[in-house]
Amino acid sequence: MQIVLSGYLLAFALSLAVAGRLGDLWSHKAMFVIGIAASTAGSVLCALAWSPLVLDIGRLVMGAAAGVVIAQTMSFIQLLYRGRARGHALGIYAAGIGITNAILPLATGALMTLGPPESAWRWIFWINVPPYALAIPATALLPARRRPTARGGFDLVGLALLGLATLGLMLPFVLTSTFGPGGWHWLWLALAAAAGAAFVRWELRATARGLPVVLNMTLLRSPPFRHGIFVGGAYFGAFQAALLMLLLYLQQGLHRTPVAAGLTVMAFTLGSALSSLRSGRLVHTHGTRVVTIGLTGVLVCTGLVAAATALPDRYGIPGLVIPLLVMGVFSGLVIAPNLTLVLRHVPAPQSGVAGALVQLMQRMGATAGVAIAMSIYHLTLAAGAATDGRTQHSLAFRNGMISVGFFVVCALVSSVLAGRGSRRQENPVLY
Repeated sequence: MQIVLSGYLLAFALSLAVAGRLGDLWSHKAMFVIGIAASTAGSVLCALAWSPLVLDIGRLVMGAAAGVVIAQTMSFIQLLYRGRARGHALGIYAAGIGITNAILPLATGALMTLGPPESAWRWIFWINVPPYALAIPATALLPARRRPTARGGFDLVGLALLGLATLGLMLPFVLTSTFGPGGWHWLWLALAAAAGAAFVRWELRATARGLPVVLNMTLLRSPPFRHGIFVGGAYFGAFQAALLMLLLYLQQGLHRTPVAAGLTVMAFTLGSALSSLRSGRLVHTHGTRVVTIGLTGVLVCTGLVAAATALPDRYGIPGLVIPLLVMGVFSGLVIAPNLTLVLRHVPAPQSGVAGALVQLMQRMGATAGVAIAMSIYHLTLAAGAATDGRTQHSLAFRNGMISVGFFVVCALVSSVLAGRGSRRQENPVLY
């Protein structure tokens, strides 16, 4: 079960940089088609799984394929759009993710509730196949690039070091659910630190010698890019942990069905989707202030959502839906605008790997945020200070939301620093 849940995320993260660089060197369109085809194959393999090992392999394939698709998607937006048009495209992208996140919990919840108990889980994978099958011929509409955006070879050493750093950073957090908050698995962070330092040193040396590199390190010297990717990582760590804990609280604490829990969470995802459609354009005139306002609103709503779980049962769900909806609207002011600001400083030859780095930071943040919040949640449950299960789950949720608030504060501070860096950068290069 641990591989099914965490293997997907690890495979996704590890494939991002490789897929992004391959797209830059070869063809983003070809890599996109390969990613969609592999996603289809992985879903079918999981749906037909005749043993736990086959299910694990299918999930690993799905994770790696998702990394390939996402890396190329970010590249297409970066290469095909400029200025306000790019902000609008990223807004549509974020809104699409929000709508999908609203629909999928309902669909999977309905399948698990209505389907046969012994095989309902297979249909969670089967429902992926039709949209993938439609996406493959639809790729013919994508523009074919006649030449690569990047020149040079493949930096195998740099990719290997980046992969080790990614694995060392993420593995301790995904293993927390198995080994608890304490244990030997935190030693992987030492590997991450060593590999990360070696990666930076190697990339700087390769750049000086004129050799191929994974990442142009001058990007990290740009305050908007550097702080922007941290904003994305910290914010993903916050909102994904909050939604996961909320689903757990609704189903285990309040004994709501998966469908009812999904309908409650939909308030956040729909609010985020609607707000994202407009926010991508706002950032072109208002800059980092849009992200800062969004994070401030999310922080306030985090406290309101946590407080709503202490309300009596008759007010519980309505008391959650309203702040979740508002929180979603403010969330829409964060994701697409932050992506727009980050990608403004990325040249075309680095579009694939830079987009992959943005996504990688988001997944790292999400993994860390979920692990920390869920550890607090389960430790609170284990303490058993409350007299009944509902009260105990409510307390666990509120305690977990403290870590969510911490991640939002980190993102907010970084957003303010990004705004100051943008104003101090005398001649920013915009792409």
